[in-house]
Amino acid sequence: MSFIKAFLISASTVSALRWADGTGKLPALGWNSWNAYHCDINETLILDAAKAMVEFGFKDAGYEYVNLDDCWSVKSGRDSETLQLVPDPARFPNGISGLADQIHDLGFKIGIYSSAGTATCAGYPASIGYETIDANTWATWGIDCECPTIHYMP
Repeated sequence: MSFIKAFLISASTVSALRWADGTGKLPALGWNSWNAYHCDINETLILDAAKAMVEFGFKDAGYEYVNLDDCWSVKSGRDSETLQLVPDPARFPNGISGLADQIHDLGFKIGIYSSAGTATCAGYPASIGYETIDANTWATWGIDCECPTIHYMP
């Protein structure tokens, strides 16, 4: 079988894997705050990026995620009573749930960064030992996607 014939058969098979609702048509497309801002993030910058994605046609092109990367929480630790991660109130005055609501209003889903280790890449609190608490917290905040990494494993 020639290379071209094999390629055409495999390409037609891939296109046949799409679901009727469009799932599988494109890979997950989104924007991540780390690439632009590293740890210098706040609610306004994230919302401005999401609005620019709408304005410049990224949403219409299939982009669906706005991902909040590392450094969104306070660095000092978790809430002493609930053990939940605490969003930095200076950077996110409406909390992460307020940010999620605004991202959803623009028609996007929101992802949030986490680390499966003892600290994030930038040294913020991570999820090891708190996975269920964090998953439940993110669900109550309206987070659609966790963006996990693994740093500082014990």
